[in-house]
Amino acid sequence: MKKRIGVLSDLHIGGQESLCPPKVILPDGGIRLHNETQAWLWERWEFVRSVFNDCGGLDALISLGDIVDGSNPKRSGRGMSFTEREHQEQVACDVLEGINFKEFYNFEGSRYHIGFDTSSDKRVVHNIGADPQIRGGYDYDGIIDVDQVGIYCRHSCGVSGQYPGTPLWREMRGHQLNKDQFGEASIFLFGHAHYYFRIGTGFADAINLPCWKPRDGFVKTLTTSLAFTPKIGGLLIEIEDDWYDIRPMVWKLPVEHTIKHFRVGDVDE
Repeated sequence: MKKRIGVLSDLHIGGQESLCPPKVILPDGGIRLHNETQAWLWERWEFVRSVFNDCGGLDALISLGDIVDGSNPKRSGRGMSFTEREHQEQVACDVLEGINFKEFYNFEGSRYHIGFDTSSDKRVVHNIGADPQIRGGYDYDGIIDVDQVGIYCRHSCGVSGQYPGTPLWREMRGHQLNKDQFGEASIFLFGHAHYYFRIGTGFADAINLPCWKPRDGFVKTLTTSLAFTPKIGGLLIEIEDDWYDIRPMVWKLPVEHTIKHFRVGDVDE
C-alpha cells in the first residue's frame, strides 16, 4: 500500500517575516494580525496543507527543524512578531495540527532559534505527541524507514550560493562510503539553507528543503544579501515498496515580499 510522507522545514514561527496564522492571540490578550507578506505565505501554507490532507492524510510528517524563530537576541528582539518562546511553540503546534498525520518526526534545528538551554523543537514534538494517536520521534539526525526506502534527515547541510549541489553530493557520497554502518538510504533531506535544490543519481536523491521565512533584517545586512533569495514550500513523498516519487511544492517570493523599491517622486509630503 502506498505511503505518503510530508516534509517541511524552517517554519520560524514568531518572526515578523515568517509563517503566521491570520490572527494570533498574544499572552497579554492582545491580537496580532498577520501582515501582507505573512498573508501571502499563509495562502501557500493552505495549499500545502490541502495537498497533504486531500490525499487522505499523511502516514508521517517530517520537520527538519527551526520550527520557531526564537527571540532574536543579536537584534534585541527586533523583527519579531512575538518573542515568548512558549507562545511561539503553542502557535506552531496549532499550525501543524491543521495537518492530518499519523506520525511526526523532527530533527533539531539551529540553537540560535530553538534555544541554547532547552529545545523548542523538542517541546513541540512532545506537545504534539501528547495525542496518543500520534507516534513519532526526535533526534539530531536519523533515517526513517518507509517500506524499502530509507529517508536520511538532518537540519543543516553545507551551503553554497555558487555550487549548491556540492554539499548535497558530499553527503550522499559520505553515506555510500559508510553504508555498512548507517544502513540503507535513498533520499537525503536537509533544511537550514532556505533555498530549494535537488540532485539525483537515478538511485538516490538529495534535497535542500525550502523554508517559510523570507529575507529578514539580518539577511538584508549581509554582504551576500543579493545572492540569498529564499524559496517557500515543502514536499510530498509517495512510497510503495522500493519505489518513490517526490513532489515539490515550491514558490519564489514576488518582488514586493523580497525587497523594498523606492521611486523618486512618490515620497509623501
